[in-house]
Amino acid sequence: MKILAYQISEQIDLKKFVLSRYGETILNDTNDYFYKNEKDQYLYVFKYGVACFLGYQESEIERLIEEINRFSTKEVEREIQEEYHIRVKPDAFEVGFHQITIGEADPASFKLIMLNISQSVALNHYFNQTAKLLEDIQNYTLQLEKYGKFKISWRKLKMFIGRALNIKNRISDNLFIFDVPQIAWDNEYLHQIDQGMKKEFNLQGRTRNIQDDITIITDNLELFTNITLHRKDAFLEWIIILLILIEVLNLLFEKLL
Repeated sequence: MKILAYQISEQIDLKKFVLSRYGETILNDTNDYFYKNEKDQYLYVFKYGVACFLGYQESEIERLIEEINRFSTKEVEREIQEEYHIRVKPDAFEVGFHQITIGEADPASFKLIMLNISQSVALNHYFNQTAKLLEDIQNYTLQLEKYGKFKISWRKLKMFIGRALNIKNRISDNLFIFDVPQIAWDNEYLHQIDQGMKKEFNLQGRTRNIQDDITIITDNLELFTNITLHRKDAFLEWIIILLILIEVLNLLFEKLL
């Protein structure tokens, strides 16, 4: 069985999307929606813009993505994806490269596998966004090193800060990489699947790397903000000095007359 997961947008309105669906809903809350149809195909949709498909043909996936996009905010390019395979073999368990072997084909196992794959896709998306921010930050630090100053408007600087904080908040709000899912708490086998998938995709390590990069970004932006504010203060001081000088010259001119 093949799983395909895509980052299709920045956010999906799950409430509206769920109202448009029919079939056996296995899980539905404000953060995600796990769905099974009569063909034993599974769809897992997350509010952070990821959709994961198990057992669907690619033509069916395209149709579903078009449907999901009706309830999405800010569609993204779909190069960010994961492909994974599930093999079912009685009394077996093995997590390998792009493949997992499980002992039983049950919805709980599918859910955990699809959850971890979807979180991996989301991390790829956040990593790409963070990498772009780091690249831009590096350009400004090189300007600072070479010329002792950098060219960035106050508005653009605030936009940088907003983008960095947005990525940080999205990871904190949407991804529970360091938590054990509720269904795996009391089931040793499901817990084993969850931990095996986390290790396979290195979810915790990648999350820490992104968080470290965001810390570097915010530290640099704080420095840029201080420099920019100091520059603005210095500019205002020169304006005040100039106004005082004009006033003094005006008084002297009046006395000479």
